Amino acid sequence: MTDTAAPRWTHRPHGSNWGDFGPDDQKGRMNLITPEVRMAAMREVREGKVFVLSLPLDFPGGDDEHAPRKGPRLSSNSLGGNRLCNHAITPTDLTCDDTVTLSLQYSTQWDALVHWGRQFDVHGDGKLQPVYYNGYRAHEHVRCEADGTGFRAEALGIENMAETGVQGRGVLVNLVKAFGTERLWVDHAMLMQAIADQGVEVRPGDMLLLYTGYGDAVMAMNRRPDEEDRK
Repeated sequence: MTDTAAPRWTHRPHGSNWGDFGPDDQKGRMNLITPEVRMAAMREVREGKVFVLSLPLDFPGGDDEHAPRKGPRLSSNSLGGNRLCNHAITPTDLTCDDTVTLSLQYSTQWDALVHWGRQFDVHGDGKLQPVYYNGYRAHEHVRCEADGTGFRAEALGIENMAETGVQGRGVLVNLVKAFGTERLWVDHAMLMQAIADQGVEVRPGDMLLLYTGYGDAVMAMNRRPDEEDRK
């Protein structure tokens, strides 16, 4: 959707923010994390402690070789027939040089806006088209060969997040405290009630963190999930 090309869409999904940040935007509501929002978040720091929100890369584990997502596979590279693992590259120097093959949705997911799209009537003519955020089209902006090779996102890739990184104020809502650990569909009204009950204030540009207990359950499996766990 530019001045020189036909618009990608003239109708947007109900409740979406397509076009709110410009016709060619690729960041969505990440645009709300402005320098001012980052500075406001920094002013709330009291102790400077850091912690990790992601799961270890080799979780959940298991040995399901037929699963589409695989855990990380590590290997050393080679040079001149020599494996570069503790390799004496000079009489005094050693080197290790390695390769990692990783499914980006195996553990904590590395998702960009291209991860999930939908069939939508973008021009109001009754014709569904496979599209992603802001009307970027499957097979045109997101491509891969029939065998899955050659995948590339020419729009909406994760590099758009990497330009600045993601820093801001995290806001936690404890869904375990509100609803327990049994499997439950938490709808919008229930979420808003939990936010109100826990006195949480969510501002534009905040990163909303929902504690569900799922990460605890995955860690408790200790890389040995069974079929019941996978549900």
